[in-house]
Amino acid sequence: MTIPLQYLMGVSNDGLERFALKRMADAANLRKEAKAIEQEAIETEMEARVGYWLLENRDELLRAVGSHLERIEDVGESAA
Repeated sequence: MTIPLQYLMGVSNDGLERFALKRMADAANLRKEAKAIEQEAIETEMEARVGYWLLENRDELLRAVGSHLERIEDVGESAA
């Protein structure tokens, strides 16, 4: 945004105050949006890292979980 100096030089003190308050509110809103975007970027990167981790470890994880799941299923079947 280009600062409207000609307008600001001729506006009343109330007008200057409204202008300053409006720009401060705009800055606060932009910071809020930036924080939300940053948080989304962090979460997206974490999901990508989980994906890469699974690429490297999925087979081992499935073997480990699979053996535990088989035992849980055996217990469930014997209880039924």
